[in-house]
Amino acid sequence: MAPRNYNYIYCFSKSVKTMTINPFIPIPVMAVICVLLLVCKRKGVWPYIRQIIMVLLIFAINLRIMIPNDEMKVTTYEMKANVIFVIDDTISMVANDMEGGTTRLDAVTKDCGYIIDNMMGARFSVIDFHNISNILCPFNDDVTFIKSIIDSIYPLSEWSAKGTDLSICKPNMLTELKSAESNGAYTVVFFISDGEDNQSEKDYGFDELAEYIDDGAVLGYGTERGGEMYVKSYWDDEDEEPRAVETYDPNLGYTNAISKIDEKNLKDIAKSLGVQYIHMEDSSQLDSIIEHIIDNIEVGVQEKTEQGKDDTYYFFVIALLLMVIVECFFTKKQLSERRI
Repeated sequence: MAPRNYNYIYCFSKSVKTMTINPFIPIPVMAVICVLLLVCKRKGVWPYIRQIIMVLLIFAINLRIMIPNDEMKVTTYEMKANVIFVIDDTISMVANDMEGGTTRLDAVTKDCGYIIDNMMGARFSVIDFHNISNILCPFNDDVTFIKSIIDSIYPLSEWSAKGTDLSICKPNMLTELKSAESNGAYTVVFFISDGEDNQSEKDYGFDELAEYIDDGAVLGYGTERGGEMYVKSYWDDEDEEPRAVETYDPNLGYTNAISKIDEKNLKDIAKSLGVQYIHMEDSSQLDSIIEHIIDNIEVGVQEKTEQGKDDTYYFFVIALLLMVIVECFFTKKQLSERRI
């Protein structure tokens, strides 16, 4: 007797294990629908068998079974660009004076995502600053990871915060700019803040960074009317109610603090960095600068093969259509016999 081919058995069992389902309709709901379809029993053994087969095919289509594919072609874009996000992470950035009463940080997250989506293939770095400055992520082209880093940014509590020094991020900016220079790609900086500064001497000294920067912008968030700030002890605590940041006035006592944008500081920083200043109200304001950046860099297209998953539901759709054709044939035959 010839030996059994265990390799084929192994490959088949491995494929079964890695199959996934992605139902269009929740399985319990679809199961109820299928049971109801079977309860309406047709007369005759063979008609009912065909009914069962069709219901099972409907159930299989809904499961949307997906099988591994080791030869899925994926088109990727490579942009010869290094993009650095420098994000103000102080309490004033949760002031709620953006569109719809959202916070400045909410708008920052949205706008950074817009930039990333329109510059797929570039390398991104994220720096934040509050009491100190941190390089949250050195240059990386994993956009999902970069977005999660930006989404996780949240200020320190008012008990820990010491105010804002807009120049505190300069050493980390210099580190990342020198790192960007080493690979010779187009270097872009987005400096993101509301401009409030109550710590530094306002002689920011960003001029020495300008030589490393090819493009970018200072993005200003907030309004002249200002907004109140509501913070949590932990940004991801869904049960905790945000509390207002308060300030003390000898005449009024404790009142909710108001934060306002300081565009003068932001314009000074933009001038020293050699980039433009944009008062952000909508993501579409970034279109012109993104287009300018793309016009000045090399964009490569590359196809590579990686593991993915293929849909199989259309096989069951074809089988169902064949069953419908068969059912139409038998129905037509029955009608003809009745007429005779």
